[in-house]
Amino acid sequence: MPAIILTLTGLVLNYSCTNDKRPSDAFPAMKIPYIALNMALGTQIIITGDREYLEELEIESGMSRKEIKKLFKHLMEYTTKEEVTKRAGAELSNSLKEFHSLPDDKKLKFYVVNILAPYLTMLVNNFDIYTDEKEIQSLFAELFNAPKDEANPLLRLAEGTYSFHYGGTFKVKSIYELNSYLRKEGICLDYNLRGGYANIFKIDYVICNNLEWRPDKKISISVLKRIYPNILEAKLGYAPAEHSDDFLVKDLHHHRAREYREELMRKIPSAQFAGQNYQKLWKSLGLPFDFERMNSMRFELVHKDLGGSSIAQIEKSLIIQTAIHEAKHRIDEIDIPDMRLNLDLEVSAYLTTAITGVYPFLELRKAIEWTEAYFHSTRYIKLRNLLIELWVLADKSLRDDFTEELLRAELLKIYNNYLTIQGNVNFIDLEEFRQRMVPIILEGRG
Repeated sequence: MPAIILTLTGLVLNYSCTNDKRPSDAFPAMKIPYIALNMALGTQIIITGDREYLEELEIESGMSRKEIKKLFKHLMEYTTKEEVTKRAGAELSNSLKEFHSLPDDKKLKFYVVNILAPYLTMLVNNFDIYTDEKEIQSLFAELFNAPKDEANPLLRLAEGTYSFHYGGTFKVKSIYELNSYLRKEGICLDYNLRGGYANIFKIDYVICNNLEWRPDKKISISVLKRIYPNILEAKLGYAPAEHSDDFLVKDLHHHRAREYREELMRKIPSAQFAGQNYQKLWKSLGLPFDFERMNSMRFELVHKDLGGSSIAQIEKSLIIQTAIHEAKHRIDEIDIPDMRLNLDLEVSAYLTTAITGVYPFLELRKAIEWTEAYFHSTRYIKLRNLLIELWVLADKSLRDDFTEELLRAELLKIYNNYLTIQGNVNFIDLEEFRQRMVPIILEGRG
């Protein structure tokens, strides 16, 4: 594995540190060897005193400035991913010893952050684990009250993971079984073998829990929050395969809200498709807009919805938008199980979010950018026609007399008239979703 970047620029360890203001009921701090492992797997670290870089690292990783200082000192001693990984593995033995010396009311949260989390990260990446796995698994069963007459859920996950690493099969059910225990303690695991990551989140709040959409077909939506430093996957929301749960990641919504706020201050759209391939694409559509006008429209669409809003307001509304998007995926899965082409499913979700959510103009821009990207790579004629419709509507929607209600009505026409790439059929009628699902999401908590 390549060495971690260790560029030294100035007196990197003499910058001021923010205080780690951790409430008494919060999870304990993660040990630096484990943080270093998370960082080494997620990004390359530059050891520097540059304020802009440090601020960005704080946002991306969830570290405090004090933790960054300790991380830099650690990475000056362990400079490669191999060394970082080995040091984290060795720290597991220390954590197990420390665990046994803690009072009972501190054990579970310590175990989650400083034993289970690093163990799962090493497990999912097939790294050597320098301690007794059986003790880690036994402690899980003890702390989470797993029945003694059933297979240990952590052992089952580990066995399936090793099977996958060596060419066998992995049953995704083992993740759901493990999460059924974690959720009782208000936490949740995002575990991805192909992506090589295992992140444990706190369940910040639940928007809806086991809402029965159809007989024996339910939907749950939970908002997750990071509890220890790591580099998160760039996904605002996700829905595990063959499961009723949708999850939204609060930290990433906060980060996205900051980006939109900065865009409003700069008055320049963050996504500028300036490459020659996109210039040719726009020309092929026959649209009467040049590059400058298209970028101007992108910015104006954001300003129509977000202008004057605080970061906190934008974050809250973005969570609602993502919840609607993910809920539509789940309900399409229930009501039209034959619609399996991801392109059709995304068109359905983007249009639905624009029609029923709180940010119709912003979602129109997002629908344009998604359609643009996938038409560029697939050249499906239906995506081409959709893209033309969306751009023309964007231009119309920016007139002073064009209201939100009119935009939603025009988007609904596009939704109703769209015929899927696979099957050439219409989407489901949107009225039931609007009446039953959207009010629950807009309320914010179930």
